[in-house]
Amino acid sequence: MGEDELKKVAAELASIKKLLVLALTEGTQKKMSQDAVARALGVDQASVSRMLNGPKKKDAATKRPR
Repeated sequence: MGEDELKKVAAELASIKKLLVLALTEGTQKKMSQDAVARALGVDQASVSRMLNGPKKKDAATKRPR
């Protein structure tokens, strides 16, 4: 894969990300549940939650010492 092809793929991925963010924003502004947005996007509700809120942060108490 050449540099030009990589740039095209990167641009397409950026466009897809923008569309996902737009869909999530529109859905939540219209008071749709995360589950309804997930069904519309064809993903599971946990994925929508991670996209909106970021990954879960673990408490210091639940982390295991190494």
